[in-house]
Order: sequence, then C-alpha cells, then structure tokens
Amino acid sequence: MLAQSTIEQVKAYDDIVGIISNYVPLKKKGRNHTGLCPFHSEKTPSFVVSPEKQIWHCFGCHASGDSIGFVMKIDSLGFYEAVVKIANTAGIEVKEEHNSKYTPQDEKNRKNILDMLFFTREYFKKNLQKNKTAIDYLTARKVDQTSIDNFHIGFAPQSSELEKEFLNKGYSHDLLSKSGLFFKKDNNSLVPKFRNRIIFPILDYMGRTVGFGGRIMEQIPNVAKYLNSEESSLFNKRKLLYGLNQASASIKEKKFVILMEGYMDVVISHQFGFTNALATMGTALTNDQIYKLKRFTNTIYLAMDSDEAGQKAIEQSYELLKQHNFEIKVINFSAKDPADTLLEKGVTHFQQAIDNANSMVDFKLNRLLQIYDTSKIEDISKILDSIIPILKLQKDIVLERYFINRIATRLSINEELVMAKLKKNQYNIRRNLSNPIKNKKTKFILAEEYLIYLLASNIAQRKIILDKIRFTEFNVQEHKNLVQLISSLNTDLVNKELVESVTEPELKKKLSFILIEHDDNNNNLQDCINTVKDYKLDQRINDIKKQIIEQDSQGNEENITKLQQEYSELQKNKKKNLGNNI
Repeated sequence: MLAQSTIEQVKAYDDIVGIISNYVPLKKKGRNHTGLCPFHSEKTPSFVVSPEKQIWHCFGCHASGDSIGFVMKIDSLGFYEAVVKIANTAGIEVKEEHNSKYTPQDEKNRKNILDMLFFTREYFKKNLQKNKTAIDYLTARKVDQTSIDNFHIGFAPQSSELEKEFLNKGYSHDLLSKSGLFFKKDNNSLVPKFRNRIIFPILDYMGRTVGFGGRIMEQIPNVAKYLNSEESSLFNKRKLLYGLNQASASIKEKKFVILMEGYMDVVISHQFGFTNALATMGTALTNDQIYKLKRFTNTIYLAMDSDEAGQKAIEQSYELLKQHNFEIKVINFSAKDPADTLLEKGVTHFQQAIDNANSMVDFKLNRLLQIYDTSKIEDISKILDSIIPILKLQKDIVLERYFINRIATRLSINEELVMAKLKKNQYNIRRNLSNPIKNKKTKFILAEEYLIYLLASNIAQRKIILDKIRFTEFNVQEHKNLVQLISSLNTDLVNKELVESVTEPELKKKLSFILIEHDDNNNNLQDCINTVKDYKLDQRINDIKKQIIEQDSQGNEENITKLQQEYSELQKNKKKNLGNNI
C-alpha cells in the first residue's frame, strides 16, 4: 500500500491554490482566492480557497475540505488515488510499503474492484475475437479494428467463467456483488449481468475502467437494447462522459466538444477523425457532466439524433448549458444520427454540417417552419410561443436584438410583435420579486464564531480561551460541539490539520466555514468572551424587565420583589464577568 511518508508529504504540500486552479479558474481576492463552485450551479463566485489555512469552502453548497478532499470529490477518487494524483502533480515520489499504516478496507475494496473491472474488460476483448457473430455485427456497422482497439470493445458470452476466476483470485462473494458485474438472485447466487452483448467499456477521464455498457446485436422483445453497469462509487452515469478519456487532448486542441447521445456515434466519429466527440451516458445532460466539460472548453456543438427524443435532448441540453455560459451550436443531420450521417454521407458532408452549425434560435425556428404554415396568423403565434423561451435564455442584449430581427424577417412580421410576445412571456413568468431577507448574524453568534476561529488557528489563544470559558457556556449547539471537540484534543493541531481530524461531516463543514470566514481582525478577546457568557444573562434580564412591568400593572408586590432580587443578582454576575479581564 501507499507509504506513510508519501501521504505525509502530500498533506504537507502547501500549494492548494495550484491544485484547485487546475480545475477551477481562481481570482485573488484579499488573502484568499475565489471562483465559481465546481460542485453546484452558480453565477456569483461563492467558492473560496485559503492558501494561508490550506482549506477551501463553498458558501453556496457548504462543501469544504483540504486539497486531498477536493481531488477526491471532483474526480470521484478514493483517498489513496487522490494522494497519488497530487503527488504526481507536485513531483512527490510515490512510495509503496507492505507495512503501511494506511490500509483501510474501503480503499482495498475500491482497488480490488478496479482490478476486477480491468480484468473483465480484457476478458470481454478476448471473447470478441472468438465470436464470429459479434465480429460480423461490428463489421456490418463499419467499426474497424483500430476503433475496436481504441475503445476496448468486447463481447460478453452467454455464459462466463468470471465468477469462478474471481473467486479463485481470492475475491469475496460480497465484493463480486459490489462490482456491478453480477445480479444477485433471491438465493444470493450470482448471475453475470452482461450476456450475449457487444461490450463498450466505460472509462473515466483518467483511463480507468469503471463500468460497462452492453448492446444486444438483434432486437429481442422485452429485452433492453442497452444495459449499463449498476450505479456505484465508481460508476455514476450522471458524472461520466463516454469517450472523454480518448477525446480530452483533441478537445483542448480544437477548443470545442461535439456532444452526442450514443456509444456508436462516438466510436464512428473518432474513426472518421472527429476525435473531439463524446457522449452522455444514455441520460439527459447533467450539471456534473457540465462541470467536467467546463474544464476542457467553453464551446459545445450539440449533435443529437434527428428523431423526436434527440430533438428534445438538444433543447434540454441547450437550456442547461446556457445557465453555465457555454457558447452553443447545433449540428443538423439529414440521417437519423451522427454515425449514420458519417457512414452514408462521408467526412466532407459531416465537416460541412459542423461548419454550418446553427444557433439554437435558428435551429428551433427551422424546425417550427417545417411544422407550421406561416400564411396563418394563428400558426405564427404558435411559432412565437415556441421560440420565445429559447430567446429568453439569450443574455447578450445585442444578440437578443439580432435574433428578434431574424425571427421577424423569416416570419415576415414586424419586430414589435416579437418584442411584445417576449415582454408578455417575461411578465407571465412567476418571479419572486421580493428581496431575500439577509441572514444577519447577531453579536453573540459572531463572538462565538470568532472564539472558535482563535481556538482552531492559534494554540496560544486556545489555552487562554479554554481557561476563561467552558464549552457549555456557548449557546449554539454546533458551536458547543466544536469547542468541546477542540478542548478534548491532546495535540496542537490547527487550521487544515485540525479540520482533517474532525470526522463528523457537518462539524467539519462548520469549522472550515469559520476558518475561512474570519481572520485576525483584532476583536477584543475579553469582549467576545463576555458577550458569550452574558447572552443568557441578558436574555433573562430582559425577560425580568417585561415581567416586572406586567406584575406592576396587576399590583403583585410580592412577585415584583422576587423579580427585583433576581435582577440585582444577574447584574452582579455581569459585573463579575466584566471584572475577569484577560
């Protein structure tokens, strides 16, 4: 396993900004760096990286952690893999040792499953060469041997020896069931998931085999055309893009992606030289996939099938991509899908389709003009109703006016009519126009957070604070838990190392937030302690004042006397707190 010395060197590597900026464009802002969060959709940067504390935090989705945690999250890696990746980036030697302290079972299982998936990929590839029917099928689909090798295409036989092979290798029955390669029957026996199918291995962008897609060779009633691996920590269809590993270098060179729907579309496109093509995983485009695309390019050419489902996918993808400020073009195909277009029309025709790709407004308008009769005013109204939602997504006022003119010209109507429809559509959309109420923090919450900041970042201040105030005197339960945790430590951990030691996820997020939110702003430490200590006293004092007024109106002298005595005692305690200066 990974040597502890390698792990410690990676943990000590202090260029968190350099690591994260490989994924997220960051801008320096004061002592920190900010950018758009790669883990949720946002227009205003709320993702903050602190080079001083070597941690990151998103004030939008509240994700946080250190550099290792970031790489694990964004690349869907285990701890071991993330450490190795950072070590390679930082030029740290990766050492292995048999007696490493770092041998958690989850990491062993993850590595074993990756080994199993790679073994299975090679097993399917060997079986393809033995099966004439499968070879004939791929030959008929015009898939050449170079594509078969490049995409590791294989064949899953009707019955396989995989279970026996893995058990002989020492893998447990439970691990086999977690690999996504088998179905578990009611009697707990395992059945191969992929049988008598052409196999398309799914690689992540680093080239690791994380799952499979299987296609039947002939249509069979009640049998799914495509079958994918079961969802797991390694195989998540929402996060994967088929062909990204093979396409990444070409995308960076050509500066745009051709986004498709099917495995075969991508394979044939690469075969004909369009090596910047990749595909979604049989599902609608997701935010997770968009975050990955954003790392390579800001320009997308949508090349979906020409059937109704494909056209719907184009519109859904456009809307989502537009939210992330992509430049988007739509490629028109005369054939059903990109693969058929290439095979039937050839490279020149396909390249012309790319060169003549439309804006989404033109693409949609062309489709509508094939459906409706522009000599009928009611059909013009229907066309406008369909095109306006797309026009609304155009944020550039110059382009918006350009498209308004273009729509009006092609429909032979006045621009004011398009403008009227646009304004009416915007008016009818329900919006929450009220300004959101800002969550202003009270003085005592700020005081508690500042004390926790000092406890977590300064050993000398930690000793002073813990001598003056107990965790039970904090008022917010989450703050109590953090102070109790810090006070129980027998080590001098601060900042990143302290965050790493927190195992409870919500407390870890809160601590990261406090460390990034606050700094050494010269707040009076004793004032903060007094504010926290006095919070409940002040609440009770105010409550007593109200009760005295109420009892006075009722003439209850005895109750008033008792309340006044308690009031005096509380005031003495406040003065006592003020006297305990540091």
